[in-house]
Amino acid sequence: MPNGNGHFTLDYKRLKDICLRAYHAFEDGKGIFRHKERLLPQWALPSDFEFDPKREETRLPQEAGNYLWVLVGLERRSQTRENIKNGLRTWKNLETRWIFDPREVVAHNFGEIEEFIQSQFKYMMNGFPESFLYNNEKLLREFEGYAKNIVDGQTVEIARARLMEFKGIGSGIANLYIIQCTDRKIAEVKDPEEIKLKIDVHKSRIPTNTEAVNPVNNSVRRDVLEPVLEEKYLQICREESLNGGRLDSALWM
Repeated sequence: MPNGNGHFTLDYKRLKDICLRAYHAFEDGKGIFRHKERLLPQWALPSDFEFDPKREETRLPQEAGNYLWVLVGLERRSQTRENIKNGLRTWKNLETRWIFDPREVVAHNFGEIEEFIQSQFKYMMNGFPESFLYNNEKLLREFEGYAKNIVDGQTVEIARARLMEFKGIGSGIANLYIIQCTDRKIAEVKDPEEIKLKIDVHKSRIPTNTEAVNPVNNSVRRDVLEPVLEEKYLQICREESLNGGRLDSALWM
């Protein structure tokens, strides 16, 4: 499949087979998927948010949505496992929990936010504190301070567009937040069959490593490959009636 400046061929049948194998193993809880609830942020929430025993939905969806909103914003440069550990520790301490509440965040300045994010989440990125403060102000101004409201009751297309109006939120992070919120019933979309995968390095590498994608000149740029894979994964979900969020989790794991 020639595409832009990077040329590659895509074996759609093979890609579909890989997706189906991973998806059904995930659904059956086989092998590495036995521990999925410890490895996925939406299933590793603070106990305060959960029913006892744990259910698919959360007890405090607004708070859970804001908690995941902070963590998903850190996904660009941080390891998910570290985000989970740091998020749980930060929530547990009442003195540091303020970072998950937009009303408290806007009471702090750039320097305070930067120092906090670096110390609590070991996260450093130029411009992040400014974006983080702006996004929390926007949450309060337009969505009553709850990130779930960006997604809840919208089509996937509209939810994605609204999410990407926030600073630092691109297509992949928008897709991921929709996946996390719908997986735990924190928010609902009108057309869940249209949920798109977050095409990260893993979901780009798997098709290449399994020869579903074959570069013509030994390599292909991710920015060329990712939009094609996003559409092909969505096409597979539509044809096979797969839950896009679960396929995303299966391939990531």
